[in-house]
Amino acid sequence: MSEEGQGPLASSSAAGQEDPPSLAGPPRLILLPPEPDPEGPPKKRPRADPETGTVRLEERLYGVLCCTVCLDLPKASVYQCTNGHLMCAGCFIHLLADARLKEEQATCPNCRCEISKSLCCRNLAVEKAVSELPSECGFCVKQFPRSLLERHKKEECQDRVTQCKYKRIGCPWQGPFHELTVHESECCHPTKTGSELMEILGEMDQTHKKEMQLYNSIFSLLSFEKIGYTGCRGRETPSPPDTLFFHQLFLIGRSLELWKRDILVFLMGGKAAHFIYVVLLNRQ
Repeated sequence: MSEEGQGPLASSSAAGQEDPPSLAGPPRLILLPPEPDPEGPPKKRPRADPETGTVRLEERLYGVLCCTVCLDLPKASVYQCTNGHLMCAGCFIHLLADARLKEEQATCPNCRCEISKSLCCRNLAVEKAVSELPSECGFCVKQFPRSLLERHKKEECQDRVTQCKYKRIGCPWQGPFHELTVHESECCHPTKTGSELMEILGEMDQTHKKEMQLYNSIFSLLSFEKIGYTGCRGRETPSPPDTLFFHQLFLIGRSLELWKRDILVFLMGGKAAHFIYVVLLNRQ
């Protein structure tokens, strides 16, 4: 082989020098650390000052003032246990309600001390500190104090999503606030004929009627005085006798009137000609 075909490594071997250990030994696998996710949430990617390389104060406070349950900054009241662990109002109420359903004593998820409305108190200092922390507007991507962010999104932001004033007669347009004036000057719905508007309004009435039926059914369920539930165990057919599936059947009603009603059982998501079921009722 000519000298041109040989590289610096080959020429050094020809001169009697030993190969470097990295070339003489078996190939090695070098593992590089994974790159950070550029789309990760800000709480997991603390922003650092480009000049000093240190994490900014507000980023450090996010981890200090966050709720110990949901790990998010509280939006309203902040409660603390007897050992000082913080909980937002939503998580605090959820812990109390969940413990009451299980007939257990609610405890702090951090230190396991007992919590209740009488044992826990609000932390006004944390509430005020959180309200002054900067937060980013989801429309214009500008920083505002959390206490002013909601007003900015609803009334002041020029990029907030808004609807056409002719929505009541069927205009489906949605867009940024700074484009609203241009759209309303070009909207075609004010020039539609009466028959066209009647057809649009009829479709809107049907949609509104379906929504009201859903709301009324929910309100009627919430108005019941007593809510009970029963466990329901079923067996698939035709399947081996030892194959069981379990699900819950909830029955809601007033007093004993519940047991005078018919119970409807539906087979969802399956293709079977028939199925056999046994309902075991347990009053609670």
